[in-house]
Amino acid sequence: MNLRKLIGVPFAVAGMLLALIAAATPSAVYSTVKNSQRIEQKFHEVGEATESFRRFHNRLPNDDELANRIAPSLRGSFQAAGMHLVETECIERNPNIQREKITYYLWYWRGEWVECYYPETREHSLILDPDLYAFSGALWSDTILIGSLAGGCLFIAWTCLRRTSGPDQSTPTFRRGAGG
Repeated sequence: MNLRKLIGVPFAVAGMLLALIAAATPSAVYSTVKNSQRIEQKFHEVGEATESFRRFHNRLPNDDELANRIAPSLRGSFQAAGMHLVETECIERNPNIQREKITYYLWYWRGEWVECYYPETREHSLILDPDLYAFSGALWSDTILIGSLAGGCLFIAWTCLRRTSGPDQSTPTFRRGAGG
């Protein structure tokens, strides 16, 4: 295998993967943000019901009351069993919340991490701005950066793998002599 192919093939693969990432990232981020907005809506609904329960009963509902009495409509599509009343962990992870006004919070297991909602202040840990998912600060600049890297890799691959007009330097050529 010649050196040009050894260099060109990995760059071609890297370029194609980077192009796929550049194309897929914006839609994946917008899908995540849309899901966060749905979770936020459900947090508001359950939070209002929880606050109403708390005012009426002078205590917080337990998990069973939360899942069966307060939010039975969330079963199935939103999995009310994934929401719980707990006391401290999310407060420590979110330094910008109004701690002095919070006595409890709701949490929702998102599949990879926990999202938190504080019904008393209506604050949450959800990221609703697509640009906050970008490592450069703006989703469009991430897409351009990754797309440029993909283009660079594909250009290097094309340069290495294209055929030249002359014979390949790594292949020996045989010439017939004048006498034969």
